[in-house]
Amino acid sequence: CRTSPENRSKTVDELGKQADGYTPEFIKRAQRETYGMISHVDEQVGRVMAALEASGKADDTVIIFISDHGEQHGRDPR
Repeated sequence: CRTSPENRSKTVDELGKQADGYTPEFIKRAQRETYGMISHVDEQVGRVMAALEASGKADDTVIIFISDHGEQHGRDPR
């Protein structure tokens, strides 16, 4: 589930927060997007690991994986 172009520049509050909290629809969409991103990263890391194994370099390679939470989606925080 991708964020539509018209919603990419909106804040989280504009997309789904009500006075009493986030809407159930917003929470479900956020969960789907989060699980989708996790699955994508897992698949890509698996591809790297498979390539290292196939090349015989897995035992001589250190992989360091870092990330932020990504909530800004490329927006400048200033």
